[in-house]
Amino acid sequence: MGREIVRKESPRKPGGRSRLWNNDDVIDVLAKITYPTKLKELNLSYSEHLTCTPDFTGLLNLEKLILIGCKSLVEVHENIDRLKKLVWLDLSGCHSLKNLPSSLSKLPSLKILDISYCQEIGKLPMGMRKLISSNGLCFLKEVILKGCNLTDNDIPDEFWLLYSLKSLNLGKNYFESLPSSIGQLSQPQNLDVRDCKRLKSLPMLPSSLHSLDASFCFKLERLPNLSKLKQLTMLHLSCCEKLTEIEGLEGLISAEGIQLDKCNNLKSFVEKRIFQVLSSLSLLGSVC
Repeated sequence: MGREIVRKESPRKPGGRSRLWNNDDVIDVLAKITYPTKLKELNLSYSEHLTCTPDFTGLLNLEKLILIGCKSLVEVHENIDRLKKLVWLDLSGCHSLKNLPSSLSKLPSLKILDISYCQEIGKLPMGMRKLISSNGLCFLKEVILKGCNLTDNDIPDEFWLLYSLKSLNLGKNYFESLPSSIGQLSQPQNLDVRDCKRLKSLPMLPSSLHSLDASFCFKLERLPNLSKLKQLTMLHLSCCEKLTEIEGLEGLISAEGIQLDKCNNLKSFVEKRIFQVLSSLSLLGSVC
């Protein structure tokens, strides 16, 4: 019903519609755009033969660009910086994408950047270093880097200066540790490192965190003292088989749920301390 309503906005001219879903309509519009349209959302997901995004010259009102699963995509057009109103950019599952243009740093309205499962991207582009120091992406609130084959040195130090960032997903990567620079993030509420199977330790974390998910980090041996995470409501540590102790649980005064199932080496810790600590926090019913 919703798509039919949008189609009726301009039955014969897809470029006059506020959203496009149909691939034929998209191709038609991209071939004919020579002037700004009112288009706000463009979804080219699963366009298997798309190798390069279009020239964005005629899409100045675009707010949402979705390119999920475009497995042949190797290039994002450099003039993406024309999209001053773009709020959401989703490139997840673009397996052939190796680089992001440095012009990405000039998107002042971007709030959500998803490049999860872009497995060829390797190190984040050098442009990432410039985008923060030049106040680029200053409104960015959510970054999803899940499954990008990233290792310890692949995220530049400047990344941790994204002061508006609230949600960061680094799951399914190959970090052995995260840098202490993560503590420079001033507003993060959600940190996801789930399924980082080589991760051995975490540094001191921002006190603003509401949720920490380190489940299935099989090599995780050390956590920072958690006592300063007064706003943490959810702690997920399932299947952290090498974890032997959790310091600072008594400081989690906002905790609503703690997942510790299959943390086999926590047995002695559980027997000695955990039930006493959780009883004081009224959390016994939330522990698995």
